[in-house]
Amino acid sequence: MYSTHPPLTPKTLFFGRLTILLHSAGALGVVPHTQVRVIHELTLHPETMQKIREELATTDNTFRLDDFLSYNGRENKYPIFESAVRETIRLHPAVSFSLSREVPPSGCQLHQYHIPPGYNVGMASYQVNYDEAYFGPDVAQFRPERWLEDHPTAMLDGEKRSMKNYIEAGWFTFGAGGRVCIGRHLAMFMMMKFTAAVLREFDIRVVKQPEEVHTLFNEMPGMEVLLSRRCAV
Repeated sequence: MYSTHPPLTPKTLFFGRLTILLHSAGALGVVPHTQVRVIHELTLHPETMQKIREELATTDNTFRLDDFLSYNGRENKYPIFESAVRETIRLHPAVSFSLSREVPPSGCQLHQYHIPPGYNVGMASYQVNYDEAYFGPDVAQFRPERWLEDHPTAMLDGEKRSMKNYIEAGWFTFGAGGRVCIGRHLAMFMMMKFTAAVLREFDIRVVKQPEEVHTLFNEMPGMEVLLSRRCAV
């Protein structure tokens, strides 16, 4: 019995290893980094932390998937909470390397630039997410409320466009297009579930500020916090 697959080449081996690396990114880089960042940002913005606690109080201080997803007429009961997490990962995306694609035989026209076939063109989330021309002059500010506002343009069906729809069309935290991260919704739920449990049980004070290390993935080592219990388990 002989395999009908073509023999492996150094190029296919490289892309196979890269695929494994990217699949590992969600488990090893994205969620842990962002989880630390979310806690850190909330300690820097206690007014947002208080609003999140008030939202959680409407569902018995328990974060539930049914109260988070909007479907069958149900509304998201944690709009500030979700917006705070989204704003954190916009400002501090965990993946920092450029995601590249090869220019097709027809070439590529980007505004006034023509890129010949065969070249690699890449984008990195930090540069995209900090584009002032797209996100506005306050692009570097932590402002979760931006996700809850309306955009001045309209959808194709004439309905008012939300800023959430506009931002998600232009940010790059989870990639974009046909290769967007398939685990992005699970990652959001995991981060919100853990953060909700911490905020419900503890008051948080940072006693040692974290460092931000930029490599292929962005890490936040070294943060130490003092947790004071708010209520009985």
